[in-house]
Amino acid sequence: MAVKVCQDLGLPVAGALTGTGIDRLDDAAFAAAIPATTVFARVSPGAQVASGPPAAGGDRRGGVPR
Repeated sequence: MAVKVCQDLGLPVAGALTGTGIDRLDDAAFAAAIPATTVFARVSPGAQVASGPPAAGGDRRGGVPR
């Protein structure tokens, strides 16, 4: 659903991960997936905290540069 909404709005989607997919990744695999993922959906509050600060390259919240 989140990917569809992004596409409908004309936002580019390079990759998507859901909470279940994130839970299956170890820390190194998760860190490697961040640069290639533009949509994180159905993510629990714990997974949001585990993701830490925004990835290098800018402060982003909800896909919108701040």
